[in-house]
Amino acid sequence: LFAANEGDVNGYEYYLFADQPNYHGGPNHYVPMATHDITDASSWQVVGDEMPESQFPQNTDGGMPRHGTVLPVTRDQYEAVLEAYAPELAVVAGDAIDVTAEAGQAPVLPDVVSLEKASGDVEEADVVWDQIPESAYAEAGTFTVSGTAQDDSRQPVEATVTVTEATSNLAITASTRCVVGKNVLVTKVTNTGDERATVSVTTPYGSKADLAIDAGDTASQTFSTRSPEIAAGTVVAESGNARASAAYPAASCG
Repeated sequence: LFAANEGDVNGYEYYLFADQPNYHGGPNHYVPMATHDITDASSWQVVGDEMPESQFPQNTDGGMPRHGTVLPVTRDQYEAVLEAYAPELAVVAGDAIDVTAEAGQAPVLPDVVSLEKASGDVEEADVVWDQIPESAYAEAGTFTVSGTAQDDSRQPVEATVTVTEATSNLAITASTRCVVGKNVLVTKVTNTGDERATVSVTTPYGSKADLAIDAGDTASQTFSTRSPEIAAGTVVAESGNARASAAYPAASCG
């Protein structure tokens, strides 16, 4: 039984879809009937001997759904029903959710969202977010994350995540010097942050890891190239998500 929410629908206020299977002499599907007076049984009119076949719902096995089959509705249809019959559940507005994260760091999304209901109440609901792939926040940019409120409204929610360039608490320089006719590459790493950092340095001539550098301090590292001639290159310092690099020119000890 379907009742129009506001006024008539195609000339009638109430509709009834009667199941008439072939073993009862019927056309083996639902027959639509309609009336303006639900209390008067004689007022029901058959508004179509058959529903158009183009609109028949179909089961996965090819048969026609009958005898209480659940048919899907759109989100808009579902929310219209809630607004009409359960305004304490229907959501009419929600807070805009904006989150910022540095590149390489997973965004932290809120566990709770605020929802304004059709009844006028504002309620908070837990939310479950879709998984976020690491590639989404690997570089600066903007993306959206979908979630679902965990109250009876099951309201879809969305968060906008802005990914900013990672701020580095490291600085590194590189230079060369000659020792017994061979080039030695010298790096200097400065911890510009407020806390002690564990740093790794990578060069074309080797790497050093687990270098503990206090906040504000600078530490030097040397790398033997075992060569009187070296090409220009780059060195890199890393600590967690922080990263810094520096170039050095070609050098000759000849």
